[in-house]
Amino acid sequence: VLYVTFPVQSTYEVDGEMVTANVALGELADRYWEFERFEFPLNALLAGQSTSDAIVFRESQADHARKDAAAADMLGALAEIDAGALCGEDQATHALLRHELTLIRDLCRAGAHLRPSVFPVGPDFNTIFLANSTALTTRAEAQAYFARLETLPGFIEDLIDNFDAGLERGYRYPRVVLERAIAVVDGYLSGAKETRGLYRRLMRSPHGEGVSEIAEARM
Repeated sequence: VLYVTFPVQSTYEVDGEMVTANVALGELADRYWEFERFEFPLNALLAGQSTSDAIVFRESQADHARKDAAAADMLGALAEIDAGALCGEDQATHALLRHELTLIRDLCRAGAHLRPSVFPVGPDFNTIFLANSTALTTRAEAQAYFARLETLPGFIEDLIDNFDAGLERGYRYPRVVLERAIAVVDGYLSGAKETRGLYRRLMRSPHGEGVSEIAEARM
């Protein structure tokens, strides 16, 4: 005789209602995804999730402090859910959430955002990757794209503030890394703007209704 046992389903209070462990985990996972969409918009866009928010990169010190606080809160909620009361995929989800939230906290505590990557993957790569991942076939898509471009100077200013704060902590980059990062940026800025990645994306678009007109007006 084969006996199959299943974890005992404990109950948890979520928003004033008593729910089972798998339901509590599902609601926490939904909460995490909303957090991910807001704090890391590029990840949401790459996952095919549209967003009306023009900001794509949230990298200020205040942004990272907010991410850390939210991750700590969700880790607390996750700790209240007994992984032993979950089955299969839910146990994997529990472990993955713990890993992702712990990583956010560890990176913040280590001050990783105060030493941003500059080479070979720096802000220039991330912004061009955004451009290449953006569909531009309608007027609305072109307008949303330009709205996102307009937020990039703030993104760069936040990175400069982070560099300065890291410098005060004694963070340094190897000379060869800085030299190559500078060479990449110089090369990007040396050509005509129409040849640069952020604008070239417009040139490669199918030029759907209104796209070319908006591009000419804004460039």
